[in-house]
Amino acid sequence: MMVYDLPSDYEPNYLNNQIQAALDDCAECSSGGLSGDLNGDWAINVLDVVLLAGCILNEDCDQFRNVGDLNGDGVYNVLDIVALVNIILEG
Repeated sequence: MMVYDLPSDYEPNYLNNQIQAALDDCAECSSGGLSGDLNGDWAINVLDVVLLAGCILNEDCDQFRNVGDLNGDGVYNVLDIVALVNIILEG
């Protein structure tokens, strides 16, 4: 087994600090999340499609801020569902 000495300038929280800095600079994070990630789990999948369809049918999409208006026209409709499905299929 090989043992390595840590560098003299080793910072135990280096990785955590780098992750936090990336999150601080993340445009998607500050705008409310990934475009298309309606449930906020940082994954875009069929659960997001179900939520988007539900909000469109109930005409209550305010809770999803900008993450559900995928074509950027300011309206939540079937065109956003199509765009979301395309994102999922393109993987």
